[in-house]
Formats: sequence, C-alpha cells, structure tokens
Amino acid sequence: MNTNHSVWVYQINRKLNAQEEALILAKLQDFAQNWTAHQTPLPANVLIKYHQFIVLTADESSVKASGCAIDSATHAMQDIEKEFNLNLFDRQLFTYKTAEEVFTLNATDFQLAIDNGIINEDTLVFNNLVRNTEDLAKQWEVPLKNSWHRNLFNIKNESIEK
Repeated sequence: MNTNHSVWVYQINRKLNAQEEALILAKLQDFAQNWTAHQTPLPANVLIKYHQFIVLTADESSVKASGCAIDSATHAMQDIEKEFNLNLFDRQLFTYKTAEEVFTLNATDFQLAIDNGIINEDTLVFNNLVRNTEDLAKQWEVPLKNSWHRNLFNIKNESIEK
C-alpha cells in the first residue's frame, strides 16, 4: 500500500454475517469507484476487516479529498447504517482482539473486562484514528499499553502505571 493513501476506519457495532458483508462491500466498492472530489475522480478502495471494520482508502496524490468528498463518504456510510441496521459512528464502543476473535464492548464493559483480567496491557486494541495506510499497517492493531485507550481506562498494572 502507498503511504500517500488516506484512511478512514468505520467500526461496526456488531459482526457482519457473510451475506451482509458481501452486499455492503459491493455497495461501497461501487461508491469508491465513483468517488469524486470537485468532479475529479478520487482513486479509492474499500475493504472489510474482521467482519467488523470498514476501511476506506483514498489516493490523494493527485487530488485531495475535499470536504464535499468526505461528506459524500459519510452519507454513504449512513446509508449503509440505515439499510443494514448498523451503527458506524458510536465512539463509545471499543474493540479488542484475542488470538481467536474480535470483541466490541461499550466503555463500562471494557473497563469491567480490564478489572476482571480479560483485557490486559498486552491485549490488542484497535486505533481507528489512523490517518494513512502506513499507520493502518503499523498502528491500527496495537497493545493496550501503547494505545491512546490506556488514557481512558483504569488499568491496574504496574508496568503501565510507571
């Protein structure tokens, strides 16, 4: 992936089933192929990761994603939300990964999972604030101890508190 590509990560509030994933991917690939910034084609791609994240990328080396272009992407995501009864914009949901699975919890349950030892400093969490494809590759899935998440939750681990 080219590091000039901007990234928008949309976390889905639940896992998609195979049929939903295929339909959503087809709709968003159509959007990406026709995305424009000031009537200029904006080269873009979309993928779904872990059945729970929509990742939209745009090659802004020749044209920048304008405010109108970003608005159109937001509207496309809102259409997906309505059609499939999803929430892509809930910033109070936090997702973590175990060896087997990806889990999404609200803030209260995330803290309870920390308190109960289900989540610890080495648990992988998702940094959906990444801005480009290089960050997506290197900083999207990171241990809790290296993430901004650690500032939101009470983590009782001495190696983090030091």
